Amino acid sequence: MIKYLILFSVLITAATASFADTVILKNGQRIQGKIFEETRYSVKMTVNGLPKVFYSDQIEKVERGQDESPKVSSDVVQPLTFDEVPESKRKLILRLMDANGAREGIQQTLRGLVGQLTAEQRLEFEKLVQSEDLVLKFVPIYATYYSEEEIRDLIKFYSSPSGKRVLEVTPKIMEESMKAAIEYFKTAIK
Repeated sequence: MIKYLILFSVLITAATASFADTVILKNGQRIQGKIFEETRYSVKMTVNGLPKVFYSDQIEKVERGQDESPKVSSDVVQPLTFDEVPESKRKLILRLMDANGAREGIQQTLRGLVGQLTAEQRLEFEKLVQSEDLVLKFVPIYATYYSEEEIRDLIKFYSSPSGKRVLEVTPKIMEESMKAAIEYFKTAIK
């Protein structure tokens, strides 16, 4: 049965791959490929075997190939590269990482690691690892999953009293939840 499902999946994929989609950008450029995800904020498509993202403010029009079926979000999303993230979105993401504590969390983690090293190891580590370089590695990941509008909303939320409260109590909730789960399994498995 499983081999028939795999064969069916391969056939469907091969059949739909032959229908090209076209994204027409506002600058007149026409990009052909296969759309694999579309939201109101962006279109993600495979172009020459590589994933590309086009944002709604760049797109003039989308023309679909013969396959007019709706595009379903992929479970496996290929993250963008840093260079694919527009400068304005990079700046928003860095603001979000300040607002949600991610930047500070990275710095604390690295300080904790450095604190466990000898003086010689610490010097070597600090030459090799910079917290800001690590922060920048997360920018394309955030950009892959959040639109600029969503990032602005998240910044607003995490800057609000409720957002600050979420950041304050979430570690406590996670710790207590883990303890409750362990206790539950201890009694359930007896």
